[in-house]
Amino acid sequence: DLTKRHNKIVPYAIYIIFYTIYYYMMREASIPYPLVSVIIVALCIQIACTLISLVWKVSVHMAGAGAIIRALAAYGFILNFKPLPWLCTAISVSGLVGTSRMILRQHNLSQLVIGLLIGFLCGFLGILYLTV
Repeated sequence: DLTKRHNKIVPYAIYIIFYTIYYYMMREASIPYPLVSVIIVALCIQIACTLISLVWKVSVHMAGAGAIIRALAAYGFILNFKPLPWLCTAISVSGLVGTSRMILRQHNLSQLVIGLLIGFLCGFLGILYLTV
């Protein structure tokens, strides 16, 4: 029963373990660091959402959406390109994801916003500071 937040801790822990393994595999395979930083950001989001889920329910779906939005902005800054069409698409899709989570009564607005903010923070800072 994954509708209760305390039942999600074990799957979250499994995700953290596999993200960590995937990170080491990518590092050993000499994958370019900008690609490896995406896994590090995903790991940071998962850890942050797991810790917050111990005391309060948060939307991991929106955290992922927020990370994609901010990572696009960060890569646009780093690589000096204008990601506006991609950002518009990502923002629209994240709006649809958030709306569907509310329609399905899985989250309320504050849980969605906090998840989005976690993704914004981890996505932008992670990509910006890990790849520069």
